[in-house]
Amino acid sequence: TMRTIKMLSAAIMLLALAGLSSCQKNNVSAPDSATILATDNARIDNESNKLEDVANAVAESKGFELNNGKLQGGALLSILPACATVTIDTLSNPHSIVIDFGSTPCLCDQWDNLYRQGVLTVTWSGPYREKNTVITYNTSNYYRGASPDQMDQISISKTVTNAGPNESGNLVYHIVNTGSMTTYDGQSSTWSADKLKEWVEGESTIDRADDVYKYTGTMSGTNLNGVVFNATIVTPLTKDACNWYVSGVVDIQRDNLPKVTLDYGNGLCDDQATVTVNGQTKTITLH
Repeated sequence: TMRTIKMLSAAIMLLALAGLSSCQKNNVSAPDSATILATDNARIDNESNKLEDVANAVAESKGFELNNGKLQGGALLSILPACATVTIDTLSNPHSIVIDFGSTPCLCDQWDNLYRQGVLTVTWSGPYREKNTVITYNTSNYYRGASPDQMDQISISKTVTNAGPNESGNLVYHIVNTGSMTTYDGQSSTWSADKLKEWVEGESTIDRADDVYKYTGTMSGTNLNGVVFNATIVTPLTKDACNWYVSGVVDIQRDNLPKVTLDYGNGLCDDQATVTVNGQTKTITLH
């Protein structure tokens, strides 16, 4: 009947619209998926750098002369909140530093205004500037979040080995790093890195404020959506006294998917970076 034909036509039209809507959503979600991928990579990498900075700051501020050098970063000690306690052991070999943010969320309001909880343990075998010195950074029951009810668990295991000076006379450190993150709502990601860190400015002083490092190397892992990725630093990542990389570019590859480019900017100290895929660019926040 005519009524039946009209109903069938309407149903076909609805199915067609639903299919179109699905295609449109997929087209929109592609860059969103890339953004999540790049953000996951950046957040764990960034937190690893922050913990290294603050641990080195503790060693420097407590005045521990390690033969002919010190661990760098004294200016950063003031950012530790009162709810964080520091224990230092210079009798054991290797020496150790333990920074305990406590068993409840601790607001780091002088640092980056994020909450932290849990323990960072650091060991070092010799002077920061001495070839073959090995420094390790390991977290235990460690959480970080924007609010006490949204704390992501982050696991970091990092080894930094002083490889001595390169042909330019700059000290180079070999970094082997693994990490994982479980978000407050139950999603998980993994991350690993093999990088070289070149000390390009500030080596002649013990003041962290004038230090500049350049990072090269590779990263890999699985992001919160279960996407496996491999990343290469194609323009060295620059790290100074800022909480974040201030410049540098990372190319991220996914199986049978377009390349994702993560760009940390042109030298400005901020918590922003851009992600580009298929010619579309979005800005992300690095917290």
